[in-house]
Amino acid sequence: MEDAVVAMTSLRNEAGSDVMKSPDEVGAIKRLHELGWGAKRIARELGISKNTVKKYLAAGGWVEYRGAGRPARLEPHRDWIGEEYRKHRGNAEVVRQELERQKGITASLRTVERAVAGQRKLFAAEAKATLRLIFFSQYSRFVTGNFLWH
Repeated sequence: MEDAVVAMTSLRNEAGSDVMKSPDEVGAIKRLHELGWGAKRIARELGISKNTVKKYLAAGGWVEYRGAGRPARLEPHRDWIGEEYRKHRGNAEVVRQELERQKGITASLRTVERAVAGQRKLFAAEAKATLRLIFFSQYSRFVTGNFLWH
């Protein structure tokens, strides 16, 4: 029983929401339930949602994630959206407006933000690296006595 509790202590992602459980983790839920534990106690002990426990108990075990069941709405335009995102220096609202103006596709800002989520991290990292390079360049000019700031 203790193994089941220890094996499932970190089932939340960085945002604090539940992540898909593995078959072993769901097996631990079932074993605790078979020992007479209620869903609320299992959830509290494992740090997961009571509804998650109930879902797996009702299903009788692990179930494969079904996914959205449909393709992402902006998937066919992902490359174009990426180019626009870079062109407009990370402004998703402008990309959303351009998407409607040029492609005739109306989408919410949140939909566009989800479409560029991976690129947003890359864009932020590149901006940070550029800032470091500029600072280092100016610092090295100061140290060497070349005070011509650009």
